Amino acid sequence: MEKTETLTFTENEILYLLIIAGADDEDIFERFDLLITDTTKEHLQEGRTSLLDRKLISFPAGSDIPVMNDLVIGLIGAIAVGRLEDGYYYEPQSGWRAKITKESGWYVIEGSESDNSDNPIVN
Repeated sequence: MEKTETLTFTENEILYLLIIAGADDEDIFERFDLLITDTTKEHLQEGRTSLLDRKLISFPAGSDIPVMNDLVIGLIGAIAVGRLEDGYYYEPQSGWRAKITKESGWYVIEGSESDNSDNPIVN
């Protein structure tokens, strides 16, 4: 049984997550109703600080490379690279599906991970 997960993000948090995930295509930013030109130093710093405070990213000991938690990777990744099906972005390799809603300046992302038990490619 799939468990639906929901996280809310600020615009600056989304921008930071997309940059650390390596997004460099304007189409990916547009899925989040953003522009790649919105990635100013100030916006990225605010997003980084907030995500660290919320423990949605971390820096492993001795590393300068941020690591997203698994839930964030699944939700953001599904929207960033998935295909749109019935209002959800679906990323078949990971099995994540997610949808995004923008409400009063917040990005609400809801989704779930399938167990892939019926996918012969994954098994």
